[in-house]
Amino acid sequence: MPGAAGGAPAVEILSLPDLGPEHEVSIAVLRANAFSDLDGTALLRKKIAQGIPYAPYGGLYAVQGDEVVSMIEVPRLRFTRPRGIELMGGLAYVCTLPRVARQGLAGALIQEFFRREESAGIRRVFLWTGRHLVAHSLYVRLGFVDVFETPVFSREVGEPSPMPSGYASRPAEQGDLAPLERLRAEAFARSVGFVERFPGFLRSWVGSGLVTLPEILVLERGGERAGYALLREAWPPGARQCFEMVVSSPEDRSPLLAAVEARSRHAWLSLLANPRAGWSALLASAGYRGSEDRWGVLMAKDLRRPKSVAELREELGCDRPDFVAQQLDTF
Repeated sequence: MPGAAGGAPAVEILSLPDLGPEHEVSIAVLRANAFSDLDGTALLRKKIAQGIPYAPYGGLYAVQGDEVVSMIEVPRLRFTRPRGIELMGGLAYVCTLPRVARQGLAGALIQEFFRREESAGIRRVFLWTGRHLVAHSLYVRLGFVDVFETPVFSREVGEPSPMPSGYASRPAEQGDLAPLERLRAEAFARSVGFVERFPGFLRSWVGSGLVTLPEILVLERGGERAGYALLREAWPPGARQCFEMVVSSPEDRSPLLAAVEARSRHAWLSLLANPRAGWSALLASAGYRGSEDRWGVLMAKDLRRPKSVAELREELGCDRPDFVAQQLDTF
C-alpha cells in the first residue's frame, strides 16, 4: 500500500500473528479512540485462547512504520440457513485513526479480508453496524447490504408482575453454564440464524470476562432450569438492558420477563434480545414500545457474486419469525 499521506512511510498489512510488542501501544490508542478501551490485542488473544472462533489470521492491521493506523478483527461463525449450516466470515472492530481517515485504509483491509475469506472457502460474510454511522456508506460501497434490523423493546418498570407459582429466579453459578448452553441449543434447534454457537460459549465468555456470572439470571420451574436472561446495568444509573432471553418452553416467557423486571424495579428497561419469535405480543401487552435499529443492523455480502437484499434475506432466512439474532451474536 502507498503511504497514507504525502511523504509518509508506506503502509503494510499485517495479521495478528505478524504483530510484535512494538505495535501494542498504537493499537491501544486506536481502540481507545474508537471504542473507549485500552485492550490492544490482549482481549482478542484472550478470546482465541478461550476457544472463541476466529480466522487463523485473527485480524488485519494497516501498519505505518511501527504504528497501527487502521484495523479489523475477523471472527468465524456457523450460521444456520434454511438449507443448512454454513461457515461464515465476520468483520468486526473496524477502526482508523482520524488523522489518516478517508485515505482508503479500512477499505484496503476489508478487500484483503474478502480475498482471504474467499481463498478459505468462505462464501458469505457478515458485519454488524448502524445506519447512522459513517462506516455504513463504506460497507454499502464494498457490496454489503442490510439484511436484518434488530428490534428493541423498552418501558419504565414500576412494580413488576408477580412471579407465577412454581417459578423462581437467581444469579447463575459456574455449574449452570453448561446446562444453560444445552438449554439454548434445544430451544433454537428448529430455528434459523445465529443458532449454533461454539461449544462452551457461555463458559468461554465468562472465562474471558465478556460476561459475568451475576449478569446471568437463571429461571427455574419446579426447581429445574427453564430459561435464562443476560441483564446488565445501563445509562442512566439504575437503567437495565437485557441482551439475551432464552426459555425452554413458550409458557416460560412470562415468568422470565417477570424475573427480569423484578431486577429493574422503578427503572428503564430495554430488551435487546430479538424477541420477534413469540415475544412481541407478550411485550406489547405489557406496555413495551418497540423500535428498530437501535443496537445494530446486520449486513451481508456474497463473495462470489453481487446479490440483492431480497435474495440474501431469503437465502439467510432473515424474514422468518424464528430467525435468531441476539446481542451476544453481534461481533
